[in-house]
Amino acid sequence: MKPRLIALKLLLEKAGVKLEVDTLGKRKLLQKTVYLIQANGLDLGYHFGW
Repeated sequence: MKPRLIALKLLLEKAGVKLEVDTLGKRKLLQKTVYLIQANGLDLGYHFGW
């Protein structure tokens, strides 16, 4: 597994967010969590556009 994905998995577990993407709401929660982690200074390599 790539180091970036390992870091993402560990951070999501620490934040209490499950790696489930079976509904739109769960996918949005993952996206928002990654966005907030990056907004706080930890670059995970994902880019968001509005």
